[in-house]
Amino acid sequence: MRTAPVIISIMFAACINSHIAASDYVAIDEHLGSYLSSDLVFISTDNSEIKLLDMIDIPTVISPVYYNCPGLCTPIMDGMVKLMNRTDLVMGKDFQVINISFHEAETPELAAVKKRNYAELLNPEQNADYWHFMTGDQENIRKMLDELGYSVRRQGEDILHTAAIMIVSPSGKIVKYIHGTKYNPIEFKMAIQKAALEEPMSTISRALKACFNYEPAGRAKQRSVTILAFIIIISIAVIVTVAYPPLRNKN
Repeated sequence: MRTAPVIISIMFAACINSHIAASDYVAIDEHLGSYLSSDLVFISTDNSEIKLLDMIDIPTVISPVYYNCPGLCTPIMDGMVKLMNRTDLVMGKDFQVINISFHEAETPELAAVKKRNYAELLNPEQNADYWHFMTGDQENIRKMLDELGYSVRRQGEDILHTAAIMIVSPSGKIVKYIHGTKYNPIEFKMAIQKAALEEPMSTISRALKACFNYEPAGRAKQRSVTILAFIIIISIAVIVTVAYPPLRNKN
């Protein structure tokens, strides 16, 4: 009767340990309540250098990505489009979004192409002028990532990272982390409202989202986690069937 718990525990431990090892390199250490520095400078799509805090005068979504990412960044930005098209908040009035590339080799020209592509996917009521696509140098990128608690790691031409967006108040205070690539409009609206009040909001279900959205090779390898979960479910069903066969009719 103890076989099932032992096997299930081993399988879950393997899953958890693999993600702990991965997160050693690309973890997010939430800095709720911390403020972004006033000297962070990034480059807009028109090649202008702008201080990040000068851009933030309403609740703001900070989305660390890189535009030529082969893995998570496209689902992150696709998820943002879906969110903005579902929320009853209005971009430009209630909030804005700032994508910041953490690959120092990417150019404002590339950022401008991405901005045009994603602007075309937004509903008309959303003001695409308030979805900014920024680039920057290594020093400012590193400092920003450190302040957000967002670690990345190089692997060849790719950069390994996890998936999350951060909500920042008008004063530059980090008030919310939303992990993953799919964003709930209700959770998002609450975060924006909290940001307007300068009040941090704790993260829910962080570990689960990290487990299912992390890509250890910068590719779409979260499928392996889904497959593992499927194997676990099937294993449980088989073990229960063997350990607890249907009771025979005693009559």
